[in-house]
Amino acid sequence: MFTKSLLDSWIREYSDEKNYHWAIELKEINEVIGDIDVFNLKDKHSSCEIGYCLSRAFWNKGIMSEALNAVIKYLFDEVGLNRIVAMHNTKNIASGKVMIKNDMKFEGTLRQASKLGDSFYDLNVYSILKSEWKA
Repeated sequence: MFTKSLLDSWIREYSDEKNYHWAIELKEINEVIGDIDVFNLKDKHSSCEIGYCLSRAFWNKGIMSEALNAVIKYLFDEVGLNRIVAMHNTKNIASGKVMIKNDMKFEGTLRQASKLGDSFYDLNVYSILKSEWKA
């Protein structure tokens, strides 16, 4: 039931033409294995944040690096943004590696910036500017 309500909310969000949220599908099995989302889109600052999630069975295969690369390219070339930010839990080192593979630069750590259950955790912040992007 949770998955259906989540998908319903994503569909409703698409009534906003500035909503960018994609499913990641593995062509070989014709199955959704993750998603990548653009949020905190700020026209005034020509910036946004990106978040992503991938099923554990598909980690360490370069899939998320490829998806992030395609979205960064789209946001710079088609949407015309200047700055893209992404963050990850400091314990999720692999997520940071995805950002680094896409030429994102480490900006710092936000201490106890997020909470899961009763525990706070730190977030590493990365960004890339259009002028740094290698098309």
